[in-house]
Formats: sequence, C-alpha cells, structure tokens
Amino acid sequence: MVLQLLSPFTKEFSFSDSSCNPNLSFSDIIKKAPNLCEINNYDFETNLKFEKTWVEDLLKYKNGKNFQHLAIKIDILEMNVESMVEFIKTKCNKSIYINITLDQSLEGGADIEDEPIYEAAWEKFEAIKDEFSKYFDDPNGDEDEDYEKGFMEIGFDGGDSDGFGFFSLKKIKKPKRVMPTRAATTRKYV
Repeated sequence: MVLQLLSPFTKEFSFSDSSCNPNLSFSDIIKKAPNLCEINNYDFETNLKFEKTWVEDLLKYKNGKNFQHLAIKIDILEMNVESMVEFIKTKCNKSIYINITLDQSLEGGADIEDEPIYEAAWEKFEAIKDEFSKYFDDPNGDEDEDYEKGFMEIGFDGGDSDGFGFFSLKKIKKPKRVMPTRAATTRKYV
C-alpha cells in the first residue's frame, strides 16, 4: 500500500512508529521514488528492510544531484564504503547530512555477556569508520559550520562518543594507494 503512494514526484519519505504489510524494502522505495531528497527512518520497530546492497541501490536508482538528508536506523553491520562515497560525490548536494544509526542488538544488545559477538561487531564498526576516514576528515570541533557544508555521523544507537564516527563531507580525499612490494623492487638484468 505504501508503495502506491510513492511516485517520481515524491521528494521526502519519513517512516516512524509504523509498520506495513507486507514488509517494505529500501530498494523498492528508491525504485518507486527515484527523485527523493530526504529519507528518514526513525526506529528499529518498523518493518522497513535494508538489504546488504542498500547503498548500491541508492546509488543505482537515485536520480539527480539533489539529495540532502539521510537519517536511517539499520540492523545490518555491512556497508560498501566506496559506493557510499560515490553516492555522496555524484548524487548529493553540498549541504548533505547523513545519520546512520546501527541497532544495539548487533553488538549483543543490552546483555553484553556474549563477548565474541560484541567484539566482532566493534571490529566491523571500527573497520567501517577507518574506511570512511580514508575519504573524509574529522569535523575539527566546528560542527555547526560542517553541518552547513556536509556532515555524516555513524554509530550505535544510544552509544557514547566512542560509539560514533563523525565526518566532514566538505572535501572528499583520494585514498592513498599502496604500491605492491613486487613492483617496487628493482629488476636485475643479466
């Protein structure tokens, strides 16, 4: 039913404290409303499903360079950082704000007795933050100015400052390439 309300003319999609039958997938929303400028999903209780390819779907189906606000709560801990950077570079305007909140159940929920799940979740999260830091700088404490020029935060729901990564989207850096050791050695000719 919700998909019938969406069209290429839809500019904003907000979904909170709601559910629909059948489940609604993120890629279906982008396919039906490719000109969205804002997407807001405020809770984990909705049956809006994010597949592992949600970033690629956003990059593939979104039209134009006018996207300005993405605030979502997801329950998966996998993200294609290169596709997200490409999305920011090609589909977003200069004042983009991105907030990606991860479900606490990914790190074992409130019961942190399952230490391997907790450690694995934090390793994945730190790897995602490290990948983003290759492309974006820290906001340097001037969050108001960075918010106007593009800002992204990613972290666990209810987390402290260690559980969030903050990035300024003013400038996209090119990651440093590491030359393979084999190519860096000199060849000996006889």
